[in-house]
Amino acid sequence: MQVIMFLFLMTLGALAQDGVRPGFFEGELLEREGTASEGTLTVREQDNKVYRCSFDSKTYIEHSRHPASAMLLKAGDHLLLLAERNPGNSKCYIRALRVMEAPAKAEPRPSQRVPMRKAPRATTSYALESLFPRGNLTFAGVVVRRSPERIILRTRSGEEQSILLREDTRFLGSGLPVNADDLPLNSWVFVRAGRNFDNEVEAFQVVWGEILQPK
Repeated sequence: MQVIMFLFLMTLGALAQDGVRPGFFEGELLEREGTASEGTLTVREQDNKVYRCSFDSKTYIEHSRHPASAMLLKAGDHLLLLAERNPGNSKCYIRALRVMEAPAKAEPRPSQRVPMRKAPRATTSYALESLFPRGNLTFAGVVVRRSPERIILRTRSGEEQSILLREDTRFLGSGLPVNADDLPLNSWVFVRAGRNFDNEVEAFQVVWGEILQPK
């Protein structure tokens, strides 16, 4: 049995990717190595990709809505992580993580037929986002075109800026959360964004309202 477990861990280590999984992502903790102040976590994302990311004493860890030690993390925990590139070695580094509560699974009755449905995409923790705002780019302009995949802004300089919309892009109209369909054309918006691995600009937050109208 010990030999089988050793071979499993060796295989897991070989398959794990040290590359950066950008921004927020959710996954199941497979293995924790190291101490409370330094170590690595091996996490399997929802699409079954496995990442090995490091943490240290500066990593913010939250368990049951309170700051916690890495020693409380255990295999099987469902985690929400904020990952970035470690400036020292360009590998995956965990800036913050939260242990998520496992959703309760209701057992369907034998007579019930369970329809096939796409699993909903996990939403970003607003608590973590307030501590670590996503995106290092900002844009302001008038929405001249939009589609479910992107919006086109005309900035004050007259240039057009194309911005991709993510599944978790947040939309705020006059300070209130709204849907993407509520974004009106010819409205002045403020966009917090960043670049993805394809070097395309993608929006994390789109805000509009009277307070944003240019003077």
